[in-house]
Amino acid sequence: MAPCQAGHKFCFSCVEMTALQVLGSGKGRVGCLSLCDKEVEGSILKKVLKENIFSKLMVNRQSEELSAAGLENLVSCPFCPYQTIMDNLQDNVIRCLNPECGRDSCRKCKMANHVPLTCDEVIARSRRRLEEELTMSWVRECSNCKIKFERTSGCHMMTCPRCGQMTCYTCRQAVTPGGGGYQQHARCGDTTETRNNEKRYQEELAQTLSELAQAEKRLKTDLDLFKPGPSK
Repeated sequence: MAPCQAGHKFCFSCVEMTALQVLGSGKGRVGCLSLCDKEVEGSILKKVLKENIFSKLMVNRQSEELSAAGLENLVSCPFCPYQTIMDNLQDNVIRCLNPECGRDSCRKCKMANHVPLTCDEVIARSRRRLEEELTMSWVRECSNCKIKFERTSGCHMMTCPRCGQMTCYTCRQAVTPGGGGYQQHARCGDTTETRNNEKRYQEELAQTLSELAQAEKRLKTDLDLFKPGPSK
């Protein structure tokens, strides 16, 4: 049995399940399962949990303690709970020393390290590329004359407005005129998996665009934090 600091005892499975829930919420403190104000100590958790789970909890716990301490120039890795102090305000690259992450990131915009590009440059480039991909995910190209067109409604059998070539909107392949062609692609429009994959792709692109907008907003809001203070 695994006790909390107040002596309430719980089976290892319950403690492990609770620890995973705590980890999933981004925290590191495993409180008493009986809801008293005590917690399960690290020495107990180390015996109960798998090594990688315990290690992640301790990283989260350290981050919580550092944040609560109100330390000056404390920065966080945007990809994991790792935190460190960076007194040099001219150093904009956070080098994560968490062995399970190890990613370099930008101190200002919280995106992956993009030196030598500025934050504005990388955000603008990424936004432009994603907007183009999002637009193209709706567009189809005629297999014959290469004109691009978009479906707004109706059947998935698309007829090119220029040359009349039929194209299957779902699989993007040319449709042979006649009953055989229709039968060959009849199930494409009913393939839920294909439609869901495309919808998911478009949603992921839209989400990334939203994250870029948030990064841009953070950059503009926090820019004053990286300006030198008044000389003493």
